Amino acid sequence: MTNVSNACHCGKQLDATDPHTDAVYDDNTKRYFCDVDCFRDWADEHFDEVIAFYEKMNVT
Repeated sequence: MTNVSNACHCGKQLDATDPHTDAVYDDNTKRYFCDVDCFRDWADEHFDEVIAFYEKMNVT
């Protein structure tokens, strides 16, 4: 991971290179989140985007 000035959803300052961080990276949106809960909050607010991605990847 590289240094990140803040998490995209909550704005919390973080350093993704810190081995003790709970930061997660979303390859699809190219965003860091300070932890899984921050990602889940973002996903709740972007439900349509998450469903569209899931359908694209998993539903035939």
